[in-house]
Amino acid sequence: MKKYIIITVVAGMLAWSFYEFFGSSANETGQEDAGLETGQAAPDFEVETLGGDTVKLSDYRGEPVIINFWATWCPPCRAEMPDFEKLHKEEDAVILAVNLTHSENNISGVSAFVDELGLTMPVLLDAEGSVEDSYQLSAYPTSYMIDSEGVTQYVVRGAINYETMYREYMALE
Repeated sequence: MKKYIIITVVAGMLAWSFYEFFGSSANETGQEDAGLETGQAAPDFEVETLGGDTVKLSDYRGEPVIINFWATWCPPCRAEMPDFEKLHKEEDAVILAVNLTHSENNISGVSAFVDELGLTMPVLLDAEGSVEDSYQLSAYPTSYMIDSEGVTQYVVRGAINYETMYREYMALE
C-alpha cells in the first residue's frame, strides 16, 4: 500500500512540475508568450529618457518599433547610430535607442554623444541594467525589430547597416 501512495505522490509532483513549466503562457510581467525569439512578444519595459520622461515599450503598441541597445564606449554602436538617426528622420521610424547607462562612465558622456550626433530619436537610459537583463544581451549593439502587435520579427546581434535596417523596418509595416 505504501508503494502505491509513494508512486501517486511522485506522479502528482511530476504532473504539477510539467504544468508549471509548460502550462502557463504568461511570464512574470503577465505578458502572454513573451520571449526573446522571433515570433514572440517582446518583453515590456519602463525606463526614463535622457530628457527625463518615462517610456514603456507598450506605449508604442500599434506601430512598428526598433529597439537598439548601445553604449558610447562601443565602436560598432557609435558607427551605426547615424544610420538609425537617418531612418528615424527619413521614414519617421520609431527607434528606441536604449543606452546601457549602467556601463557608462557618466550620464554627461551620453548627453555629449547625443548632442554631437544631433540625435532626435528617443534615447532611453537603462540605468540599472534591468532592460539589458530582461533581453539577455550578449553582444553590443543588439537591435530588435518589433511589429505593431508587439511581436519580435527580426533580431540583430552586432552592428547593422542602413540597407538592412531599412528593409527590415519596412517589412514590419
